[in-house]
Amino acid sequence: MARVAHFSLGDDFTIPGITPADQTVSGGETRVAIAPDGHFWVRAKVNGVTRRFLIDTGATLTTLSPEAADAAAVRPKRWGEKVRLSTANGETMADMVVIDTLKVGNIRAGHLDAVVAAGLGDTNVIGMNFLTRLASWRVEGNTLILVPHHPASDGAARD
Repeated sequence: MARVAHFSLGDDFTIPGITPADQTVSGGETRVAIAPDGHFWVRAKVNGVTRRFLIDTGATLTTLSPEAADAAAVRPKRWGEKVRLSTANGETMADMVVIDTLKVGNIRAGHLDAVVAAGLGDTNVIGMNFLTRLASWRVEGNTLILVPHHPASDGAARD
């Protein structure tokens, strides 16, 4: 039986031409300004490959598009485990994967479970399984603030 993961993406979750808003590292925190579409988008490196991600607190798991997974050499788990994603647009099947390294600003997460889902188009999503690894996260006004337990000091702040 497939496991179920929930995503809060609606019909309009991909807006062509929207690029990540300002993303800065200040005082050990990564700060992300809200984008014109009302979402928080970040630049992240998946195994060293930069992609844009939507921060989605309604998503259980981090999700990669097939293109992003291929570019970052992220492959399905050896035993081929599948998960059924329940989204606002219906259900789709996805492959379970493990991301070796995901970097966002001064945050570095290793061995992060994720899914690769063709049914979500080219959108990549950072879900709660990433956010719960942080010391804290919050929204102040129009800024998302991500606070790691141990800020990365190996150049991740420039990513």
